[in-house]
Amino acid sequence: MHEAEIISLARDFPRFHPQMGLGIGDDAAVLSAPVAGSLLWTTDLLIENVHFRRRYFSPAELAHKALAVNLSDVAAMAGRPLAFTLGLALPNGLEDSWIRAFFSGLRLAAERWQVDLIGGDTTRSESGLVIAISLLGQTSLPRLQSTAKAGDLILACGDFGAAAAGLFCLEQALPGFDKLKHKQLRPEPLLADALSLSNLLGSERFSLTDASDGLGRSLQLLCGKELGCELALEQVPVLPEVWELATAKGQDPWEWIIHGGEDYALLASLAPEWAAQAEKLGWRRIGYITEAPCLNLNRPGHLPLELNQPAGFQHFGPAV
Repeated sequence: MHEAEIISLARDFPRFHPQMGLGIGDDAAVLSAPVAGSLLWTTDLLIENVHFRRRYFSPAELAHKALAVNLSDVAAMAGRPLAFTLGLALPNGLEDSWIRAFFSGLRLAAERWQVDLIGGDTTRSESGLVIAISLLGQTSLPRLQSTAKAGDLILACGDFGAAAAGLFCLEQALPGFDKLKHKQLRPEPLLADALSLSNLLGSERFSLTDASDGLGRSLQLLCGKELGCELALEQVPVLPEVWELATAKGQDPWEWIIHGGEDYALLASLAPEWAAQAEKLGWRRIGYITEAPCLNLNRPGHLPLELNQPAGFQHFGPAV
């Protein structure tokens, strides 16, 4: 497929925020600055055989995931998505039908989350497929991952371990466990949950992050170098299918839950007096922040697991 044909596929996307200015059609997009609040900007790369394999992703699933992982970054700042750009490096031999199916899936995702495709670029890849999405969002009050205080409660929204368990199923070509595979192939950014919590707390301080690189890594980000936490692992939300798969295949489910990543669940730390109201919104208490810079993950009948090394997905570690 020629570049002009790809651009025509992108140009056909609907606009949800025309007040932002000119999108696709010139050398650069022209955006109107917001009257108030802050802009959010995030970028994620998906590289074939590093982050995914085409043999188990449909084009539409890959498009959905590429946009969803960026949306999760905006959710982690309690923001609203506005617009995105798309960069594609396409390998030789990629069928036109695959490209059309990818854009069809991307359009469905853009329509669902009401975000405008405003530009991008495409080129040829000498190896695998590369997808780069940058997404623009807006928030009246950015929620950072670095504002936790000792005594805060740690709350979670979403579940942990399912995406890594789903990846195990896909890599091993296991039948069944469709719910786990779905978690890996079509993750759901928790935009509404983040906004609900932010609206509840208003101007009150709280920390927020998504668990894209795993529960353990997210806890390290919340605590930073000066603080620690006590976590009750039995309170961490986990789908029953994760335990079932681990039992059936002799795997350690805690490896998926703590280190797996790609669940795009949310973690928050907030003052204890807000916890009960947050729980009514679907958040769940799983621990608390401590003054001692030690991350203890506790399980009944076991010694605490202390996280003192980088945890979760490492972007410069081995490929999948």
